[in-house]
Amino acid sequence: MDWEHLQAPTSMIQFISQLHCDLRTDLERDLASSITKMNAEHHQCQQAASDSIKEIVRTAMEDWFTDNQKKFQSRQEETELDSPQTLKAEVRLEPDDSYHRAQVEQLTRKLELANSELASLKRQLKATESRADQLRNIIIPSDGKPILDSEIQKLFSEVRKTVQMVACRLYSKSGTFRSPITEDSRAFFEEMEDLSPECQRDAIHTNLFIFIGGQFFPNNVRGCNIGNHHPRLQKLLAATEWYLTEAVQGTHPDGSRQKELSDWSRATFNCIDLLRDESDGPDSCAAYLEQFFKPAETDIIQAQESGRKKLRKLCEKAHELGILMRRATDTFQVFTVKDDLPLADCQDMVEELRCNGERDSGGTKVVGSCLFGGLRKISSDYPTKPILLERAVVSTRFVS
Repeated sequence: MDWEHLQAPTSMIQFISQLHCDLRTDLERDLASSITKMNAEHHQCQQAASDSIKEIVRTAMEDWFTDNQKKFQSRQEETELDSPQTLKAEVRLEPDDSYHRAQVEQLTRKLELANSELASLKRQLKATESRADQLRNIIIPSDGKPILDSEIQKLFSEVRKTVQMVACRLYSKSGTFRSPITEDSRAFFEEMEDLSPECQRDAIHTNLFIFIGGQFFPNNVRGCNIGNHHPRLQKLLAATEWYLTEAVQGTHPDGSRQKELSDWSRATFNCIDLLRDESDGPDSCAAYLEQFFKPAETDIIQAQESGRKKLRKLCEKAHELGILMRRATDTFQVFTVKDDLPLADCQDMVEELRCNGERDSGGTKVVGSCLFGGLRKISSDYPTKPILLERAVVSTRFVS
């Protein structure tokens, strides 16, 4: 009897559990059935609504076309009787057409505004990328790899060769020049009016190289082209550079502190680079030179096109050369020779490109003009012994 009483609760629990399981199964089945039924009814209602909307739209469009066809036929009949003023008054936009047209105009204005903002953002992005590239160029790489003399020498030779090609092929006009565009150009070409064609050609070659060098790889602050943006700063830096050089050379006449002077110049140029913007870049430089030397530009169209491409390439190469020279551990300098210097006195450091004027065997051959500067290296280990890498290119003439 006691055993039966003990078994009763257990059987009751099992019965309740089974009943709960059956109820849950029935409930889930009923819910699933209800959901399926509701989905079917919803789909039917949706389809009916869609069909109804299509029918309404179709009916509206048919009515609209029918109505407008009647209006069109009516207006065609009335044009034979009505005056142009009456016709103009009747032919107006429907209210819906005016509304849609206003919407289109509003969206067009928004699109134009968005395009303008996008163009502005693109310009800002381009300026930022240019500035980032400029700052990256200033940073001296820390990979430990030295910049070889041959790298700089090769690039310098390419720059000088391109200068010669541009000067000879693009700016080949002499004698009477076109009207200059800029004030600087006007002053330059006015000074050349009384020169011979050979001297005019030399002047163009010389000044083209001087400007390229001052823009991208100057030897000192005095020759750096930052006066247009910061004239007072350039004046102060140039004076500081001159006094510092005089003081150091006076204290160390043996040239043993040339490395420290070079380090100061390199750091100063790096700071100057921070002040530059797109107007100092290769593209802007090429555009300026194109305008400056415009009066001497050749009349041959094909030569103009190829010459301008060479000019842009020249500025890009010169920009690359300047960056490479400032990154080098040693100091690289571009040097020139003075006019009227006897050729025999500088034979080892110059290369004669041409001789102008009459050949006088009894006269003395002198430097007529330094067309392209030479290149030398001042080693940080031996600052008192410059190494000649490239000779300067000169034109010569005979003097009695």
